[in-house]
Amino acid sequence: MNWTLRLLTAAFLTLAPVRVDAADLDGLRKKAEDGDAAAQYQLGEILATGEGAPQNFVAALQWLGMAAEQKEPRALYRVAAMMHEGEGMQRNMVQAGAMFQSAQKGLLELAQKGDLDAASKLGTLHTTGVLGKPDLEEGLKWIRQAAEKDWAKAQYDLAGHLLFGRGISPDKNKAMQWMTRSAKGGHPQAQFGLGAAFANAEGMGRDLKAAKEWLLKASRTGDPKLAGHAKQLLARVEAGDLRELPDVKVLAKSAAKGVADAQYRLGAIHRDGVGMAQDYKKAAEFYEQAAKQGHALASYGLGGLLVGGLGVEKDAKAAYKWWLAAANRGLAVAQLDLGILLIKGEGAEKDNAEGYKWLTLAARAEEPRVKQRAIQVRDNLSRVMKGTDIIDGLRRARKFEPIKQADK
Repeated sequence: MNWTLRLLTAAFLTLAPVRVDAADLDGLRKKAEDGDAAAQYQLGEILATGEGAPQNFVAALQWLGMAAEQKEPRALYRVAAMMHEGEGMQRNMVQAGAMFQSAQKGLLELAQKGDLDAASKLGTLHTTGVLGKPDLEEGLKWIRQAAEKDWAKAQYDLAGHLLFGRGISPDKNKAMQWMTRSAKGGHPQAQFGLGAAFANAEGMGRDLKAAKEWLLKASRTGDPKLAGHAKQLLARVEAGDLRELPDVKVLAKSAAKGVADAQYRLGAIHRDGVGMAQDYKKAAEFYEQAAKQGHALASYGLGGLLVGGLGVEKDAKAAYKWWLAAANRGLAVAQLDLGILLIKGEGAEKDNAEGYKWLTLAARAEEPRVKQRAIQVRDNLSRVMKGTDIIDGLRRARKFEPIKQADK
């Protein structure tokens, strides 16, 4: 498994960079402040990507939220995508799915009028399966349409489909051609993928000079995570360290031997589409293998797929079962989501005291986002709970002893 397949993340819900100069940004902000939904969306997209302004998820969501309230379909899609991936907010795939559904009609109308951004997003809705069963033929139709008219995000996505043979015959050479067009169009993920390809002689001859140039461009993106990956790989290329990274084939061999962590990691790779076509069904299969051995993260991941109906039939009761398993092993994010299920009565009988217990445990999390969300939900819940139920929930939390995580 080469660098391109491992490091090129085919995460099709990712943001499309929007590049503007300072004057354009000021004009855009004024329009947004005047209530222009399209301007609010564009400003939110810029702030979310960090391309053209410092990255600021809080401000991005404020502007995107304003546009979404006006039913701006691209804004609805973007908020849903951020919610689906847990970017700038707590991940909620159920609510994200509903927002994707709300965006679909408007995106189709815009795409039919020639809006390339909408066409690219519409294609992604169909290919990822966030609307239900993936429709690769319909999705690729819109992605190709936008790609052929030089929409960089669509070109990047089309390259991923060609590289991994997802819904289309694999063609490494064509994939690299589209990747190059996308990179030249300023798409940072394409720049990173192209740099990795040149470093590893994937789809073209090895060219370390070109690899450095593209990785340097990618390292300047406003996305700190992607920039970090680019800087790390750039440093390795400059140091002449071209050793292969851990191979998925190695993980597969370990998973076949029953190693729970390898099964979980393969599930995560398939879920996120890292180095291969995104495949929720396979993700669920690997997650379940690890979850049955008591792997907390795998149990949580499987529950998330069941809640969202991704690769499996929607099943709130089964999701509750796996999130309970993860929560009992001390996984704070599972405790948070389990608490929310219980106070909503989804997947299990409504039980505010038990929900309060899990939210109290999640509020002890080291991860700030989980901790903050748990405290917020718990405090809101306490306003409508009986004092005796709160005391009961606290008593249950004090008695909690986590089950030991699987060793495999």
